[in-house]
Amino acid sequence: MRKSGRILLIFIMLLIPAGCKEITPEDIIKGLQGIDESLEGYQCEIKLTYHCYNPPLSFRLKEWFKKPVEFGFETLEPGKHRGNTVIFTDRSIVLKYPGIQDEREISITKDQNLLFGQGVFLKKRLENILKSADSLSISRELQDGRTWFIIELPAKPLTVFTDREKIWLDGKTFLPHRVEIWTKEGDLYMTIEYINVKFNKTTGGI
Repeated sequence: MRKSGRILLIFIMLLIPAGCKEITPEDIIKGLQGIDESLEGYQCEIKLTYHCYNPPLSFRLKEWFKKPVEFGFETLEPGKHRGNTVIFTDRSIVLKYPGIQDEREISITKDQNLLFGQGVFLKKRLENILKSADSLSISRELQDGRTWFIIELPAKPLTVFTDREKIWLDGKTFLPHRVEIWTKEGDLYMTIEYINVKFNKTTGGI
């Protein structure tokens, strides 16, 4: 069985008791740990919107992760930025632009790497939830016949612009679907939507 099939089987096995008992925060954390521990790589699309601009500024990106520490995204929209690619490792950022053969590599520290981009990545969202497991606020929402678990926790990385975040987890897979990041003043700073997640597939940009 392919790795992606095994991961889905883990989800199903974790959720079999759900019809007999209420799903607890511990069940959700256990499910997320199973995802994180089994993850070799993934790719997905994300819609990233900055609400601090008027009008809001939106991007559609292809995102990927490749074990152990390589993250990247390629811009799909807006068209004038299409193909621009950024790859993050633990020590550098690599910039690629369509039509330009030379790559630009910038050496950075791990802390700078977090601030420059890893805060948007799906895997980082899983890690942030697990690190905050003892202080999570979890609620349940039913919308259009689907169940969502809503998690609230301090924003990571914490910056002068960000204070807390709300994460919508799919009620069947526990995967993050939507993230809202808020400021200390109570204003919506950023939203992130994860679309068409494919596990253990890292084509594009690598």
